[in-house]
Formats: sequence, structure tokens, C-alpha cells
Amino acid sequence: MTVFLVWLLCLALPSLISGLNTTVVCDKMQMFQCKSGECITNFWHCDGTTDCPDNSDEDHCHEGEGDGCSSHQFACASGMCLPYSWRCDGEMDCPDSSDEADCVIARKCTDNQYECHNSQCISLNLLCDGMQDCVDGDDEKNCGKQGCQESINSFLCKSGGCVSTDKLCDSHNDCDDGSDEGDQCNETCVETKCIYQCFKTPVGPQCACPQGQHIDPLNSSNCLDVNECESDESVCDHFCTNNDGSYTCWCGEGYELQTDGVTCNTKKHERAFLLAAVDNGIRLFSLDHSSYTQVFIGDKVTVGVAYDPLDHVVYWSDLEGIYNIPVHPRQAPSVVVNEGIGRAESLAVDWMGRNLYIVDSVKHQILVCSLVGTACHVLISDQGGDPTTIQLDIKNRFMYWLDRSSSLLEQAGMDGSIRKVLVQERSGLLTGLALDVPAGRIYWMDELKGMIFTINTNGTDSKHLAEASISRPYSVAVWEEHLYWTDMKHRHIHSCLKRNGRKAHTVLKSSHEQFYSLSIYHPSMLYQGFNPCDNRCSYLCLLSPSSPSGYTCACPFGVMVLASDLHTCLDLKNVTRPVIVSDNQMYWFSPHKIGQNNLELWRNNLILHKIGDLDYDPAQDAVVVSDVLDNTIFSISITKNLSRPIVNNVARAVGIAVDWLRNNLYWVDGVKHGVEVFSTHKGFYRAEIVHDLDHPTDITLAPILGYLYISDAGNNPYILRCGLDGTVCVRIVDTGLAQPISIAFDRDPENQRLYWCDLHLGRIESVAMDGSDRHIIQDLLLEPVSLLVTHVHIIWTQRNLNNLFISSKMDNSTIQIKRLGSGALGSKERILKLGEVNWRMPLEALSSHPCAYDNGNCSQLCLGNGVNDKVCACVLGFELSADAITCVRSQCHSDQFLCHGTPSCIPAKWRCDGTPDCEGGGDERDCEAVAKNCDEFLFQCASGNCIDKTWRCDGVHDCSDGSDESPQYCQNVTCRDGQWQCRSGECIPQMWVCDGKAECPDSSDEINCTLTCPSHKFTCMDGTCIPILWQCDGGKDCKDGGDEENCPVTCQLGEFMCNNRKCVPLNVTCDGDFDCADGSDESLKKCSASLPNGAMACPSSHVVCAVNSLNLEPICIPRNAVCNGKQDCPQGDDEDCTCLEYEFHCSSTDRCIPLSRWVCDGVEDCQDGSDEGSDVGCTATLDTTVLSDNHLNKGETNAEKLCGKQQYLCGVGDCVDEKKLCDGTADCLDGSDEGSWCGSCRNNGGCQHKCHPGVMGPHCSCHPGYILAANGADCLDVKECEEEATCSHYCHELKGSHYCSCMPGYELRPDGRTCKPEAGEEVVVVVQPGLLMILSHNYQILHKVKIPQWMNIDSLEHNPLGNNFLFTDTSQGVIGTIDLQPGSNSIFNHKILISNRRKPQGLSFDPTTQNIYFSESFPGQQPLIPQDGAKLVKIGEQTDLKTVYSFILICSVANGLCSVIYRAYNEEIPSISVATSERLLFFCTNYLGHEDRSEILVTFLDGQNKKVLWTGKVVRCGSVAVDEVKERVYWTDIALNTIESVSWKGNKHRIVQENMVHSPISLSLSNDWVMWINLGGREIIHCDKTDGRSCQSKPFTLAAKVLVVVLPIMNIGKDACSSSVCQQLCTSYNNTAKCLCQVSYTESTDGDGKCVEVTSCGSNYCKSGGECEPHSSTDFICRCNVGVMGEQCEGEAEVVGATNNLLVLSLVLLVIVLAAIGFFWYRRNVRMFCKGKSESHNLDFQSANLTYGLGSDSAGNVSPAQSSKLVCGRCSSHHVLFNLQETNFGNSNYELEDNQEDNNLASAVVVSACSASVIGTISTPDQLDLNCVSLPVSHVLTPLSNGKENEGNSRVIPMNTASRKGPNFV
Repeated sequence: MTVFLVWLLCLALPSLISGLNTTVVCDKMQMFQCKSGECITNFWHCDGTTDCPDNSDEDHCHEGEGDGCSSHQFACASGMCLPYSWRCDGEMDCPDSSDEADCVIARKCTDNQYECHNSQCISLNLLCDGMQDCVDGDDEKNCGKQGCQESINSFLCKSGGCVSTDKLCDSHNDCDDGSDEGDQCNETCVETKCIYQCFKTPVGPQCACPQGQHIDPLNSSNCLDVNECESDESVCDHFCTNNDGSYTCWCGEGYELQTDGVTCNTKKHERAFLLAAVDNGIRLFSLDHSSYTQVFIGDKVTVGVAYDPLDHVVYWSDLEGIYNIPVHPRQAPSVVVNEGIGRAESLAVDWMGRNLYIVDSVKHQILVCSLVGTACHVLISDQGGDPTTIQLDIKNRFMYWLDRSSSLLEQAGMDGSIRKVLVQERSGLLTGLALDVPAGRIYWMDELKGMIFTINTNGTDSKHLAEASISRPYSVAVWEEHLYWTDMKHRHIHSCLKRNGRKAHTVLKSSHEQFYSLSIYHPSMLYQGFNPCDNRCSYLCLLSPSSPSGYTCACPFGVMVLASDLHTCLDLKNVTRPVIVSDNQMYWFSPHKIGQNNLELWRNNLILHKIGDLDYDPAQDAVVVSDVLDNTIFSISITKNLSRPIVNNVARAVGIAVDWLRNNLYWVDGVKHGVEVFSTHKGFYRAEIVHDLDHPTDITLAPILGYLYISDAGNNPYILRCGLDGTVCVRIVDTGLAQPISIAFDRDPENQRLYWCDLHLGRIESVAMDGSDRHIIQDLLLEPVSLLVTHVHIIWTQRNLNNLFISSKMDNSTIQIKRLGSGALGSKERILKLGEVNWRMPLEALSSHPCAYDNGNCSQLCLGNGVNDKVCACVLGFELSADAITCVRSQCHSDQFLCHGTPSCIPAKWRCDGTPDCEGGGDERDCEAVAKNCDEFLFQCASGNCIDKTWRCDGVHDCSDGSDESPQYCQNVTCRDGQWQCRSGECIPQMWVCDGKAECPDSSDEINCTLTCPSHKFTCMDGTCIPILWQCDGGKDCKDGGDEENCPVTCQLGEFMCNNRKCVPLNVTCDGDFDCADGSDESLKKCSASLPNGAMACPSSHVVCAVNSLNLEPICIPRNAVCNGKQDCPQGDDEDCTCLEYEFHCSSTDRCIPLSRWVCDGVEDCQDGSDEGSDVGCTATLDTTVLSDNHLNKGETNAEKLCGKQQYLCGVGDCVDEKKLCDGTADCLDGSDEGSWCGSCRNNGGCQHKCHPGVMGPHCSCHPGYILAANGADCLDVKECEEEATCSHYCHELKGSHYCSCMPGYELRPDGRTCKPEAGEEVVVVVQPGLLMILSHNYQILHKVKIPQWMNIDSLEHNPLGNNFLFTDTSQGVIGTIDLQPGSNSIFNHKILISNRRKPQGLSFDPTTQNIYFSESFPGQQPLIPQDGAKLVKIGEQTDLKTVYSFILICSVANGLCSVIYRAYNEEIPSISVATSERLLFFCTNYLGHEDRSEILVTFLDGQNKKVLWTGKVVRCGSVAVDEVKERVYWTDIALNTIESVSWKGNKHRIVQENMVHSPISLSLSNDWVMWINLGGREIIHCDKTDGRSCQSKPFTLAAKVLVVVLPIMNIGKDACSSSVCQQLCTSYNNTAKCLCQVSYTESTDGDGKCVEVTSCGSNYCKSGGECEPHSSTDFICRCNVGVMGEQCEGEAEVVGATNNLLVLSLVLLVIVLAAIGFFWYRRNVRMFCKGKSESHNLDFQSANLTYGLGSDSAGNVSPAQSSKLVCGRCSSHHVLFNLQETNFGNSNYELEDNQEDNNLASAVVVSACSASVIGTISTPDQLDLNCVSLPVSHVLTPLSNGKENEGNSRVIPMNTASRKGPNFV
């Protein structure tokens, strides 16, 4: 069904037609009044579309935005704003006509149109007619011959000019060639014999005739009368009478002639209105321009429209059906026709016969339906015909329509009789039909000819509107003297005079909406004549011009036929009918092939409570139904008005089935969990034949085969087949089921298949009678609940839908949907159950069956099974005698109960089950409750109830008898710390005192409270106090939003004010990014003129493709198109999904999983399950279980499905709220929540809190905040705090409740759940190529800073103490800081802190101790001794040992020293995160062998106490983030494309998000959100961190690289290192300082707190000047110089640059030579190196990356390390000394050469600078030419000590002494 979005009813129709005054006063609450006086709905004011004729609804809508008009508007010279589509459309819309000035865009006019200079199209008949029709009058210029008419008033010159006849022969040359004078001018008229008048001409005298006459063509001196009434052009509105020399106009009934003598207007002076179908809505326009309103708006294109004036109802059609809506306010639309129709292109209402006429342009039919759609009849259906539009002449009972394919105008009676063709065009495209009933004329349009035609309704007097000009018309309507039509080319509604086409003008214009059908109504159109239709026909009464009675009757097409009385409709024979059950009502379903299917309530006088199931008994022609609330099964006769109960005391018959062959009734009982059978043939006998079912849901029979089938939705669902006697039960289906709810066996003897629907799986399946040959019939359905199998169809219903779904048994590819309507079914929850009646029993089976006659001689029950057609059976208390026919009494067995006073036996389990089974109900007497036992954690009240032990002696009476607060045990009760004691004794949190809400029972917590907030707080309207910093911060923190009202906003110079009153830098407007949170910085007019490259970001549901050119717009594809096997991006990068050779690529996603361990492991790791499918060789087994006779294996399915909290598990597996139990309304599918067994609550039913009558006796429930205990009577506190989402920060349990609090530095918001920083909201920092952006928490831009082109930021951390950022640049191998000066134009200042690093990654920062953490990895060429988990990985016969050495460094910002705190082999460490408050270090490692696995680890901040938190199915970790409040760690898996989380204890693992994750490269947390960016993605995505829902995104124009959330400056904790004795490095844990030794040193084994130098480096191990860096006594690395690589720096590095290879090679050689010279020079005399700074060298360098090596078990010399650098071209080289004076890495052991000033300088650098004759100090980066400046080349440090180095020997130094063997700092 069509989903209607909004219906707007702004003006009731009676006000339009009741004769109001023409003075218009708009309702200002709903309407906007145009300056010209018209009223339009308020919704159209400033909506971007001009709706007022004078455009005033769009005036002044964009003031304050910079430009007067928006980007989609055109600004007139006068300042008026118009839709841009109206520019150069040929119509002057601006008052100054500036919208049509300088128009160069040509428009194509038709062949019979003239194109004006401004591209306007007018009719050719308007050329040179003496009237200006073009804007500039060019239609009356250069007229030539066209300007001279054949009359006495004009003369055609030979030169082509035209002069008046009174200027002829006047002796003056008026023609250019003098042809108006001539020799024959002297001839006089006396010589002629003109009958009227003679005048002289250059060619002799000529005769003239008076007005209304013309020259006789046979006698030029004679005049004949002109018959104006028969001309090609109408001269009268209605009727014309010709007179001699003239004519007379007259009007039809109800109209009067106007003073002009030609116009006819109605005598009724009410307003006429026009209904227009506009895109997806209906609009109503008053033709006096007094109102323009919306009647309806939906979500589909509206096509046809019609109006019923009696009921004031509008009808319309879309592509799916026909609907109506009353024009009175606040009523919803109704469906009229939704079956059997293709496209209702045209509609017309017969308000007299109460019918709707429809043109179906798809099926090429004309239909007539009742106005409610319950009966439809086909009137016209021609093969090859193509009707398009229809009009009705109700007064004369005719209809008219156009045939598009044959270019016909046809007429027929409204009953289809007297059909004839009125007009047939050989060539043309007829469209739009209008009927002028008072004038008796028809109008239509020819799109190909561009003309309008008219004809009398009898087919005579054809005319055309010579001066009309049309273009792509769709619909036309007529009222009084005007025609109105829709122009689809220009999206306008036009009007002209209906006589000749003159006075054309635009009535309505649209900028982007399309007008379709039109319908005009005025009260004068309502014909009040005799109505022959007065309930004479049983279905449809059609007005007829040929029938003597004035009407004919018609029947619903395809389902009924007209009886011989020609008035009654009869059903077609041999058609079965579905019966539909809803709640307690039964309906006959009358399916209509066309129209709206009809539901007829059946036997509404029968009182039923809740129908559980139904079946048809063909032998009795009756419907058998079970009432699950009345515990009765009824038989209801179809042909007789008779119903009778046939079985009583049925607990709950959730499924029933009739064995029509043996006259037995079967039902499955949802309470007794068994199957019973009942015979009505010979006495009344009842027996249980199957028992111990779990949750049976339905039963069906195969009587001829002798089987019954049962569906069970228990914990292990199955479908059971048994003999009809209950023997040989076999589970024929027990896999692939979830909740089989309905089951049916096909009656077709050739099919013999079983069908069922699974409510949970949304699936219909089928198997053969023995469970083989299983097929899925329908899949992906929405909760199917009932199933019916007919001879040819499968029919089913779905939960809460009023539809029947039908598919063929042979071909299930097509589904028919029969809509039942919304008003017929009364159940509040739609559970429609199905049955089929009127089918016939196979007589051949009945005639020979042994049970068919005399009950097969069985004394009680005649049953059967799959082997024997007849099996006699007995009821309980009887047993079969030796003759196998007779039943005799027997003794009750041990598992049976003897009914008191009778010999009857029942199963013992039926005792006290709530259903009386014994006669007199003796089995339900003396049923006592079982005593309760409390476990060790509970306290037992004196009343027997159990409560939590912690509630005892807490001041609150939790036991109903108060025994938990007995004075004998409870004395001097006090509250805990952080609590406050009410005067009544209860304890509440201290924070609740004086919070404006009374939490104490006696309200004592709100007594003597100060009503005002302190000075540092803001007072909300409700009295709530919030931090003053929250006022006017852009977020509404008060519940009423008062903290954001009256906020003064003044943007500074150079800033732009967003629509939300926030300021952003002016230079960020129109850059393609929504820097304003509302996007108003990109909606300016100037933004549309020129957008930057890639300015269109992809939406959150899409990803961007790679493009070859930066000038191309980004190409966006849906996320689910990535790695789906189909190339969607131009370069195929969406399918670049190659996994590693030892990985498995999921079929339809970009996920990679380990091949050896995860494929075919029984767990679906791919989202599409392709890792467990048969395509990869996974196999599954299907077993069939055979059960013993008469019972199922008890206990197999004893585990119930779990429902939600405070919900009840129904008998068939669905769940309902506990509060709905025994409320008088059946809410379970099987009604198991209601019934006569709903017990009473005497003595509160033993419940601690609340007692409810329950389905099996009293049912207990608890107050909010409590949960029912296992004993079903007591109430335990709900542990709300176990749910992470309960509180944003900390959660504290209370009895029956909880409260939230926040970590220090945050304050609880008024919602009581979320926390907000006291110092203001968090900000988000995003790094893009060449750009750093700082955004507010709601993504409002705060700063946008350009990054130097040479800098490539890979990670970012914030230092709250320094208020700056730390960054890593992996390509340069450096770590540095960024300082941003405040202001809208932030300045980028940076410093390099650490250089000469090999691809540093995983940057993290500890603000407490000011330490930096990052990791490095060094590959080697020789195998290492495996340590800490290094593995030999075998693939086939090969052995691969990947020798990668990785480690985590801690570096102090205070002294620049570093220490290795964690080492690993064959692993990389991609991400690190510091938990500041708990002093923990979290990181992840990825194994680099041929086995994908990762680990999430945690250590202390010194690397000690390592613990693996999570190893389960992590493939490749990308980034980690720590939630210190919830004590959880989050990470991204870039192979699985997931975001996952685990607690710090290593449990409670969950997958947070996997649907929007594609190669995530950065992860961060903000309040309740997890945020990330995807590789190449142009957006930030954030989702709720607890469940991954509520996702949003922030798009960008460029791909984001780094994401970090910055918290406001808060207390970061005490630094234990500030008072420590550590002199090298220090970190802390548990408020205790931990000293560390720097690299090249290790802690002394003497325990004296000193560091011992490590001597693992060999004397010459590192080659080519590489520096040896020892990490232990056995392990060291070689840090190589630029251009060198290898374990020992023995090889040449690959140089990366932009120039040619020769230049690169030359530069590398030059660097090596210079490095060698510099190294030798440095070793000989460092002072000389620095003295050379004034010399000039012509050196140009290319950019190169550092290359490193890894060594072990050798010793060697250590040389100064080289760092990477950027090189410029176009340079004249000069030396520039960089004085990075802001660097705080001072070192007292070194001094500067040449007496340079010591500004705490760590190193001096000599580099090549570009075009700068500068020798001196550059203190700030903005003094540099960033296109040319090189990074440092070397670092020169001179030790103060002149002592000779003791190389190769261990040397003990105190821990406060620095070493030269540290990393290079700048």
C-alpha cells in the first residue's frame, strides 16, 4: 500500500462553494497572504517555489545571508527573487522584465508557432493581426502581405507594403514604389454597379461590402451574407444564431449573456476551484485567485484527479492504485482501488450513479467502480485500443474519451452502449479532453500539431482555436469563457479564451514540480435532475441513454455474473472461498479481480472470545473453530443458521484438523502439550494419542495416507509425523527451523506434500510426505502466521498486515497481494488465520474406506495409520480387547489420576493444570501452592517471601510484614558514605538533596533548600543549575533550552555568521565542506558559481571512488557495492579486495579471514556466511529421529526460549508483556495469555509485590526496578548498572533504581544520564592532505589551518598542559609538536622533537608525566634467535621465518631521553593508547607470519605486567582507543572491517559496528560515541559505542587521514615523578614513580638504582656510518644514514623522488660522499665543521626516506645519525642556521661551537636553503619558504668532557647523567 507521508488540509471545501464574499481575509494561523491578496498555506512560504502570483511568498526569505536571493533563485533588477527556472522562459515574471533580458537560449517552437525574439512561442495566426503579442512587438513588424486583409480598409503595395484604402488615388505616393497611384485612378465609380459601395484603386474601381457580408465570388458587384456561426472559429461562448449581416449569441440553462454579447457566465456567484495533480500531491486553486492550498501530499506521483461534490471528496490515482480523501481537515486518505489495475491515467466521478469511471492506460480499458471500490466492471476493452482520458456528461448519460494510438475521439453511453467515433485524425497525438456541458461542446488538444480543437457533442461543427499555442499539454479543463491546461514542458498551468485562444496567460507556475491532471468544479455543474439509480442494482447501477429505465446493472468483473432478473449478481460456480479469522470474528473473503477486495462479516451474532484455529468439515458442510478462551470447539453450519459446541473442557486448542474420512476431530493442546482426538460418529469419545510435546503450534492431517503432522516451536523446533492413532512418531524435519507456526498438507493426491511457514525465519517451505525433497517456497517474508494450500495456490498472511499473499504452487516467483482494507478487521493486533470452504470430498475414497460405515465396527474410535486404514482405539480408562474392536474398562495406571466418583482415568499431569478434565472438575480441587525456599543470598521474611540480604536493616520495609526491619535485629541504622538519610529513615544519594525533586517519601530532601543557584552556575527555568560555561555554548542543557536563548552573537571581521548564529572563518565559505553545522556556509549564491575540486562529498551510505584527475568530481557508490564482485568504480578500486595468500576473501564483502582456522569451523565469520557454505567444501549432516510410540523423549526440548524482561512466553513461542496476561484480550497468537484458567489473587497470590490472575493460576510481577525471582513470587532488584548504556559515566545501584554520576571534571546533565565537561564540550580534530581542521562536538568548524606540503601527519595526540599537539610523520621519520595561535585564521607553528625514527607509529601521550609512546619495527636479513613468541611458520614444504623486530619506546619531553619498554619479534605494533587515570598502556600487535592473528594487550606504563586481553578472532588490528570511564578498550580490525571492544578484564567482548567500516584508519571515543574514519573516506562516522546504532556522519570534500577527540583542560592527576629521584626517565603507577634507563643503558644488577651502559654493539658492525643502538646485551639495531639500508647499513636504499633516475642517483652519490666527508671531518674536528657555515655550496637534494638495519651479538663504533630531509629545486644554495630556540630538550653535557648563544639548543643544523642570502637565526616556521626548506641533515653535538671514550667496555654512570647515545632531538 502507498505510504502517505503528510496530508495538509488547509481550507475546508464548503467555504469555497458556499458563496463567500470576494474580499479575502486569510487565516494567519494556517495561511500566508500574498501581496496581491491570495491565500496560500504557510508551508509554501519561503519554500523555494513561487506560489503567489506576485512572487511575494519568496520575498525577503534570505535576508542576512549575504545575497538577497538564494543559490536556486534569480534576482530581478528590482530585487525580487524568482525561481531560476523562470529565467528566459518567454514570460515576463520580473516587474522590470529583467528575467527575459539577454536571453540567448533558443527554444524550439512547433511548426504552427512563431518564435519571438525572446524565445516565446505564439500561434502563427497572431502574426500581423494588428495586436502586439511578443514582448518587444516583433510579431507586428515586417508583416508584408500578411498585414493587408481582404477588406475595404487596406491595400497591398507592389513593393510589399500596406496602406489604408483611403490613401489610394489621393495623388500622394504612400507606397514606396508609388503603386497606390496609377492611371486608372481617374476612373470613377459611377461607371460601376456596386450594390453597396465603390472606391477608386490604381487598377480601377472596386466594390466593397458592409460588415457581415462578403463579395459574391460569382458576381463581384454583389454582396452575400457571412454565416459567422459556421466559421472555423467560435464567436460565441455557448450558442450562435446567424442573422443577415450579423449573428446573435445566447447561453444555456443557468447562464446569462454578458454585456460584450458573446460571453456566458453562470447565474450562481459562488467560487469555482481547480484541482491539480502536482507531482506527489493534490492542490486546490480558487479561480478567483483568492486561495491556493494543499489537499494532499504523499510519496508517489499523482496522475489522475476527480471530485465528488456530494460528499466533498477528492479522488486521485498514482502508479499503484486509486485513493480518496475528504477535504475536511485531519482525515486520512482511503484506498479505493488497489487490485487488477495498471495505471489509472484519468478519473471521472458520476455523482448521480455514485460510480467512479477509470481509464487504465496499461491494460487499455475503461472501467467503472463503486465509489468505495468494492465492485468494478469493465466497460470498454478493445484489443489495440489505447484510451487515455475520459469525461462524463451526467445530464445526458454519455461518456467521451480519447484513444491515443488511433487518434480517436469516441462517445458511448455511461453503460457502454451506443458507442461511436466522433473524430478520427489521420495523424496527430490527441491529449487532454474537456467537456463544456452547458455549451454542448468538447475540447481536446493535438500535441503534434500544437493546436486546440472543439466539436459539438453530437460530432458536428468542428472548429479550432486558431490563435491558441500549446506545447506538451497533458490535461485540459473548461470553465465559463476560459480553457485551462497543463504544460509539461514548462511546468505551468495556462489559460486562454475558449472561443479563439486569445488572452493566453499563465495561471500557475512551478519551479520544479510537474502538473498533471486537472479538474474544475462549480456548484452550477451539479445536475439536479431525476436519478434513475436508487438502490435498484445489487452492485453497480450505470446511467444509460438507451435503456428505457435510464440505467443498467453490472456485476464485479470475473467473480460474479448478472442473474436473469438483470439486477442481481450471482457467484460463479465451483469456486472455493477462503475464510479469514481475526480475533473473535470470521469473515468471508470475496476476492475481486479489479477494485478492492471485500471482507464480509460472517455469523456476527455468534459469541466467540478468541478463535484459536479453524478447519472445514465437508461431510457436514460446516466450519469447525476452537475458542481458546472459552475452552470449547464449535461446529458452525455454512448453509444453515446453526452452530453448536461439540467438545468442551479443551484447555487450549491451538490447532485443529478434521479427518473427514473417519469422522474424527483432532486438536493439539497448547496447555497439555499433546494431541487429542474426538469422534462424533458413534457416541462422544475422546482420547489423548500424543503427549509430551514442547510448544506445539499447529496440526494438519493426510486422511487418505493415514498420517497427522505437528509443528512444534520449542527450544529445538521440529515437525513431527505420526499415524492417525499416534503411533510411529518421526521427526521428519528438525533442522533449519526457528518457529514453525502454521502447517498444511496438500489435498491434491498427485502432490502429497507438506507445507509450513516459519514466523521467525520469515519462510515458507515444503517437503514430501516423508520429510524428503525439502524446498524453500518463499523467503524473506515478514512474520508469516497462517498458511493455506489450495488446488493451485499457496496463500498466507503476515503478522499485523491486512493482506493476503498468494503465489502459485508451481511457480512461486510472483506474489499477488490482496489488500483486505484497514477498517474491516477489528483486532488491534492483526493475526489473520485462514481456512478454505466449499471444496468437495473425493467420493472414490469415501466409498471404499472401512471407517466410513458404522465406525468400522469399532466400539469407540476408528482411527488409522500409515500401514492400516482402520485401527480401533479406546479412550482413557478403557483398553482394547483381544478382538481389536471392542473397548473394555481398565484400572488406572500409576501415571494416571482416578477421577473422584467415576471410573474415569486422566493423565496424572492433568491434575491441577487449570483445566477441569474429570466430570465435576475434581482434578482441580485442593490444589495448594508449594512452599518457597530462599537461597543463601536472600533473606526470608516471616511471610515466606524472599528479599535481597542487603535490604535487611536499611530503614525500608521490604517484607510486607516488616520483618526485615525488626527492632530485634536492626538498631542505629545509618546511611553509607555519599548518602543522606531521610527523616523517614530511607537513604538516598547525597546528590539528590535539594535537586528540585522529592526523592524521600516524606519530601524531607527538599526542605530548607536554597532556591537560587550559586554564582558559578546558571539557573534554568525549572530551577536546575548548570555550569555557567554551558550557557550559550551551542548545546541545550536546560530541559527548556533556556541556556541558549538571548545569546548575543557578534562575528568578528573576517568571520561568517551561520544560520544557527555561530561564527566560522570567512575563508571557509564555499569550499565544499559544511563548516557550519547547518551547512549554511555552502548555500550562498556565490557557492554555486565555482566549487572546489571534489566539493561534493559522498553521503554516509556511500564511498568515494578513485579518480585519475584532481579536477574530476568524486564518484560515489553505495557501501554495499564494495567487493560485491561487480566493478562500479571507473578504475575498479571498489573490487580491489585481494586478500593475502593465506586468507579467505568473503564473497560479498571486503572482509578477509584466516583460511586455515576460520573456514568451515561451524561459525559464520563472513557476514554473508560464505566461509561456511558448500562452495568452499563445507558439509553438514541432516539426521531423522524416530521416537517410540505414544510419547516423545521427555526432556529433549525442556529449555524455553527467552523473552525480554517482564514478558510472558506464549504457548506457540511468541512473547507478550506480562501486564497483558488475563486482561480480557488475547495477545498471544494462540490466546494462551487468557482463558478460564486465569486464577484469582487471594492473599495476593503469595506474591511479594503485585499479583495478577495468571494463565496457570496467579501470576506475580514486580514494581519498576525489580525483577521476578526464580521462584516466581519474590522480587529482586534489577541491576541496571550491569547495562553499560544505563549511565554515560558511572552507575550506582539503588534499591529498585539507580543513579548516575560523572568522573571528575564532568557534570551530570539534567537528563540524569549523560555527562558534559564542566569546562565546555569536546572538540574534534581532523587531518586531511594539507589541512588540519578543528571542529566542535557537533561538527561546527572552529579552525581550519593549512599544513605545509612537505608534512605528512600520520597520527596526532593532544597535550593539555602545553595546549598543543604532538604528531608523527612516518615518511620523514619524525615526531614533533604543533602550536595553533588562537583566532579565526590560525597560524601553523611546528617543531621537530624526535627525528631519525624508522616509521614511527602508534603515537600516544601521557600528560601526567609528559612522556611520549610510539613503536618502531626493524626488518633484518638474517634469522634472529626467536624470542617472546617468534615462530617458525610452515607453508607446504617451505619454512618461512620472518625476522622483524618491533619495540615500544617511551620518550620524555622533559629531557629528550628514550627507553625501550616492550619488545617483540615477528610482530608489528600499529597502535598504542595510554589510560591516564589508571596508569595503563594498551596496545595491539599483529603477527607478521603466514597466519593472521592479533592480540590486544595491556601493561603498566613501564611495560611491565603484560597481559593479553583478547585473542579471539582478531585478524589485523589497526587502531586502539581506551574508554577510561567504562574501563573498556576498543579496536579496529582492518581485515574483518569491524570495530570491537572488550573490558579491561578481558571479558564482555562485543562487535560494536561492522556495517559501515571499510579499512578504518583512525579510531577515537567521544562521550557515548565511537568515531572513526575509513581509508580514503571523506567523512567522520560516529555510532553509539554500546550497541553500534544511531550512526551519523560528517562529510568532507577531501579524504580524512587522522581523527582525534580533544577534551577540555581538566585535572590530569598528580605526577609522582615530580618528586622522584629519577634523573633519566620516569613514569608512574599507583602513585609510585618508576625509574627507567634510556636506550643503550640497562638497570644495574646491583640494585643500587644506577644504569649500566650496554655494550652489545661490535666495533665495526654498522657500516657506512650507521649508528649502533643497543637494546640489550645481545640485541641492537643499526640506524643507517640517508640512502643506506640493510641490517648493517651495507646496501643502497631505493630513493623516492619526483625527478628522473639519473638525477636521483647523482644526488644519492653526492649525499654519500658528503656524509663520508662529514663523518670523517666530524671525527677529526667537530669545530671545523661548524666554522664552515659561511661558505657556499651548490647542493640540491631529493626527498629520501631513512633506511635502517637490525643487528645482534656484535660491537661497533657509534656515529651521529643522519635524518631525512626535503630538497628543493630552483635553488641557489646558501647555508642557513636554524635556531629552534623553542625546543626544550636542553642537555648540559653538550655545548655549542664558535661561542654561539645557548638558547637551550639541542643541535645546530646546516642545510641548503632556497633563494635566501640569509645567515642567521630563523625562529619561527613562517619565516621559511616552505616550498624550498630542507629538514635537518645532521646534528652536531660536542661533549663537554674531553676524556677519551672507553669504547667496548662497560661504564657505570649515575642515573642523573645523560648520555650521547640517545636519539637525535631537534
